[in-house]
Amino acid sequence: MVTKFQLSKGTISLPIKAKYSPATLAALLVTRAETLFQQKGDGNLLLARALIDLAVTIAPHNEDAIYAFELQNRLR
Repeated sequence: MVTKFQLSKGTISLPIKAKYSPATLAALLVTRAETLFQQKGDGNLLLARALIDLAVTIAPHNEDAIYAFELQNRLR
């Protein structure tokens, strides 16, 4: 709704600078993905896989993200 209002007024919000390092953000994404895997359900599993893919892209040296990525590839 905020974006729609801003677009109707011709204003654009300023970009927000990241407050997390790539490693921290990747760790948060992996943690959330693990929770989604435990909750099961097609939508949760799909989102969890997307979060793991994103975590590996953001921080390719994060061991937890790499492990989760490899694990999800074996489960497919």
